[in-house]
Amino acid sequence: HKVRFEKWGALGGASFPGGCSALKSQILVLEDDPDLRLMLSEVLSDEGYEVTTAAAGEEAIRLAAQQNFDLLVTDVRMPGVDGLEALRQVRNQQPNLGSLVVSGYTTEAETLRALQLNVGAYLKKPFSLSDLLQRVRQILEEQAERLRQSQQTQALQRSLNWCLDGAARTLHSNAYESGQLAFYLAQRLDLPLPAAQALRQAAMLSWSQLGLLHHLPASSRADGLGLGPCWEILNAPEASLERQILRAVHWLCAQEESPDPQTCPSDLPDPLLQLLRHEDLRASKEVLAARALEKYESGQRNQLLPLLALAHTLEEQGHWQSARHAYQHLLQQSELEQPTRIQILLGLARTDWRAQQPGWYDHLKEAELLSRNLSPSLGGELRWSIAKLLRVSQHASAPAYLAQLEQSLQRPVDRAKVRLAAQPDVQAAQLLLQPAQRSLLHAEQDWIIEALWACAPQMEPSALWCRLAGEFPQKAPHSEVLLQSLEAFPHLAPPALVEALAQRPQAGPREAQLKGRTQGSHGPLYLHFRSFGTFEVSVNGQRVSEKLFKTHKFRYMLAFLLARRGQPVSEDVLVEEFWPNSKDAGKSSIYAATTAIRRALREGAGEADIIRRDGDMLRFDPELPIWHDLDEFESGLAHWGQNLEEDRQTLQLYAGPYLQGCYLDWALRLRGQLEEKALRCIQSLVSRTLESDPHQAVELAGQGLEIDPLSQELHGLRMRAYLALHQPENGIRQFQQCSTILRKELGIEPLTSLIELYQRCRIALP
Repeated sequence: HKVRFEKWGALGGASFPGGCSALKSQILVLEDDPDLRLMLSEVLSDEGYEVTTAAAGEEAIRLAAQQNFDLLVTDVRMPGVDGLEALRQVRNQQPNLGSLVVSGYTTEAETLRALQLNVGAYLKKPFSLSDLLQRVRQILEEQAERLRQSQQTQALQRSLNWCLDGAARTLHSNAYESGQLAFYLAQRLDLPLPAAQALRQAAMLSWSQLGLLHHLPASSRADGLGLGPCWEILNAPEASLERQILRAVHWLCAQEESPDPQTCPSDLPDPLLQLLRHEDLRASKEVLAARALEKYESGQRNQLLPLLALAHTLEEQGHWQSARHAYQHLLQQSELEQPTRIQILLGLARTDWRAQQPGWYDHLKEAELLSRNLSPSLGGELRWSIAKLLRVSQHASAPAYLAQLEQSLQRPVDRAKVRLAAQPDVQAAQLLLQPAQRSLLHAEQDWIIEALWACAPQMEPSALWCRLAGEFPQKAPHSEVLLQSLEAFPHLAPPALVEALAQRPQAGPREAQLKGRTQGSHGPLYLHFRSFGTFEVSVNGQRVSEKLFKTHKFRYMLAFLLARRGQPVSEDVLVEEFWPNSKDAGKSSIYAATTAIRRALREGAGEADIIRRDGDMLRFDPELPIWHDLDEFESGLAHWGQNLEEDRQTLQLYAGPYLQGCYLDWALRLRGQLEEKALRCIQSLVSRTLESDPHQAVELAGQGLEIDPLSQELHGLRMRAYLALHQPENGIRQFQQCSTILRKELGIEPLTSLIELYQRCRIALP
C-alpha cells in the first residue's frame, strides 16, 4: 500500500526524500524569526514532510506534549526558553526525537550543552537549502535505521522470552509463575525495565527443579542481548536486591496455600518485606502474573483493555492499593479514549474512597465533566457509575444527581434501576425481579439485592422471591414475604437458608415446619460464570474461592467444558490440551480435576451431577440453570443486527480478553476468535450509526481501536465520523495516529482509502 507523492514547489518537482511514502515524517520547526520560520516550513513541506512550527520554546514543549515528532529543527538563541533547553524538555517526552540545530554562532557553553544533548547535526547560518534538506534526510534515515534495529532487537528478546516461558510451563508449574511474580515485584520496587526483564528470566531459570541451567550454552553467559544480564543476577552477591527478590519469590511459590505473611524471611530488605506482608500476593498471584505479562509482552496489540480488566479484578478482590496503582499507571498512558479515561478516573475514585484518600471526589468531578462530551447512551452508562459512588458514599449531591440521571435515560430497565437506587419503588422492583434481569442483579449485587428486599413488605409472595433468596442466600433477610414465598414453593427453598431461618431467635413453628418439609432436599443450584476478563465462578450468589479448585488447570478445565456446554469431550482431548507432556498420568489428573470441580460447585448447594460422564466422554450438565457471559455473548451474536440497543448490550459483555491470564493453546485460539467477532461487531455498529449518530460512531470506533489499534477499517470509519461532525482536525490527528502505529508495529503505510480521507480532512480545514 505504499504510494509515492510528488510535490512541485519552489525547489521544483521533488519526491519524498529517500523514497519515503505517504506516511510523512513529522517535523517540528522552532524559530523565533518569522521570515526564517516561514521559509523553513515551506521548504520542508514542499519536500513532502508534515511540518509544525513554533515561535518560542514554551510553545514547542506544549506541542510535543500533544503530538509525536520525528525531528526538531531549532535555533539556539531566543527569548524565554532557548532552543537547547526546549530540545532537552521535548526529549524527556520523546526520547527518540531527532534534532538539527541551526544557528549563527554559539558560545563554548552552548556547544557543551549541545554535545550533552547528543544533537544530531548542526547548520551554521547562512546555509543553502540543499544542505538543509540533505541534513534532514540524513538524520531521518539514520533514525529510521536505529528504529529498525531496535525493533529487531525487541523481537529477538520477545522470542527468547516466549521460548523460556514455554519451557518453564512445561518443566515446572511454579517456574513460569515465579518469573511473572519476580517481574511484578521488580516493577513495584521501581527497578529499571531491563533489570526487571532479566530478573524475570533469572526467576524461571533458577527454579530448583527446572533443569534448564544444565542445557544452556556457555556462550549465553556473556550474551548482552539475551541471557547475559540474567547470569549476572544469578551470580550477584546474596545481599543484592535482585537475589533477595528471587529468594522471596521462591519462598512464595513453594507454599501450597496463601502463606502467613509473618512467616516470610524476616531478613529481606524492608520495602520487599512490606510488599510481602501487606499484599496477598499468593491469593491474587494469577492476576499479578497476568498483569506483569501483559505490561511486558505488548507485541502488536494494545494492552490497554486487558490492563483495565485486571485493574477491575484487583479492585473486586479488595486489593485496593494494587488496584489504585494499576489505575494510576493506566492514567499515564498517552492518547486515551475519553470513555476509557472516564473508566480509569472512576476506578481511581472508588479505590481512593475505599482507602479513605481525600482526592476521590476530585476524580469523580473530572469524570463527570468528561462524560458530558459523550453520546447520551454511553454518557448515561458512565454517569450511572458516578451516581453509585455518590450513593454509597452518602454524598449530599446523590439524590439530586440520581433524579437528574433518571430523566436522561431511555431504557425502562435503566430508569427502574436508578429509581430503586434513590428510594424503595415497587414498580421498579417488579421489573428488576424478572428472570431476564439476572445478569443485572449479579453485576449490581453490591447494592441492588438489599434495595429489592426493602420493597418486599409492599409486594406479594412469589417464586421470584425464592429465586432471589436462592441466588443470593447470604443477602436474604428474615421477612414475612420471604417466609410466605418459601412456604408456597418449598422445592425452591435453599436448605442452608431454611436452616439459618430456623436458628434465628425470632424463629417459631412456621420455620420449624418449613425445615421439616425441606429436610433431605438439596435445593436449587444457581451458577454464574464470567469468562471475559479473569475467570470467575459464583454459586448461589457466593463467589467460589480459587483454592477450592486446587490448581489453575482444574479451573481452566471447567472453563473448557463450559465453552463446549452440552457437547461431550473425550478424555484424550482433555489430556492433549492440559497434560500433553504427562499423558500416562493424564487420566488420573482428569479424575482429580472433575472431583475438585464437583466439590467446588457443590459447596452448600446440593449434589447436582455437574460434570456428566459417559464412558470416556465428559460434558458440563446442559440442564443446569446457569448464566455464562460467553453464552450470552454468542446468543446476542446470533440475533445481531435486529436491534441497535440490544447489540450494544451484547458488546458490553466483552469486558476483557477471554480467560485473561490463561495461556493454554485452546484458550489462546478461542480468545483470538472472540476478539475477531467483537471487532466485526464493533465495525458493524460504527457503520450503522455513522449517519444517524456520528458522535456515537466516534466512541464505538475508539472502543474497537483499544482492542485492535492496527484496524485500518476502524481508523477510516472514525475519520468519516469526524468529517460528519465537521471536525477535520480530529480526522487528521486520527490518520497520524494510524500512520505512526502501522509504521512502528508492521512497517507498512496506510491504505489508499485512508490517504484519500486524510486529503478530504485537509481540504475541509477552515
